[in-house]
Amino acid sequence: MSITDDAIRQRARMEVASECATLPQTWLLGTYKRITDDGNKYDASMGAINEVTKDVDGDVPTVWQAAQLQMAPLTEYLRQLACQMSSVTNVPVSFFGVSNDNPNSSDAIAAALEPLVIDAKNLNAENGHALRNVAYMALAVLHGTDFATERDAGLNVNARFMSPAYPSVVSQSDAMLKQVQALPKIAASDVALETLGYTDEQMQRINSDYKRAQANQAVLSLLTPKEDGDGDTAQPA
Repeated sequence: MSITDDAIRQRARMEVASECATLPQTWLLGTYKRITDDGNKYDASMGAINEVTKDVDGDVPTVWQAAQLQMAPLTEYLRQLACQMSSVTNVPVSFFGVSNDNPNSSDAIAAALEPLVIDAKNLNAENGHALRNVAYMALAVLHGTDFATERDAGLNVNARFMSPAYPSVVSQSDAMLKQVQALPKIAASDVALETLGYTDEQMQRINSDYKRAQANQAVLSLLTPKEDGDGDTAQPA
């Protein structure tokens, strides 16, 4: 909260400083007061045509302009605040909108997001336990039992979250292919479909369509004529 307060104050300072940087201070030395005190103090800076006349003695006023205010130190301090916020939240600095670095590679982006992804996974694990307990309490109300009874009933209730890393479809499919090659039994499990990001409805449709295709294939195999040992075609019974 203190870093956020500092950032808000710094943003207000930058807003004021930007106005000063737009109109640099100009000083006229040795002039009569009436030259600049005509009701509009911005005439000397914003006028389309500026004219400074000589005084009664014929002397020309000295015009001096202060150096224009630089915004770089202000933005650098805001960037430091963003770095401090990133260190305590694991959110990359670029997410705070103050980074102007060149685009990073996909590996560099993944490495920068890894601490945040770990935090999200830990949070999902804790939320999963809480949601499972809520489900057991809902079942207890539905069945008129208690929490311990539903918890010990053997019903497998678990919360399933998508990967917070949001991997691309190509990289996720490639990783699953390597896992199936190492452990072929994964291919026959719904875990593979869950890992690839399919919803429960989609997995049910996939399993239903696969069973239907297997049944059709079995029927076609029974109806397809087969050749006997003499080369004659055996008709199906």
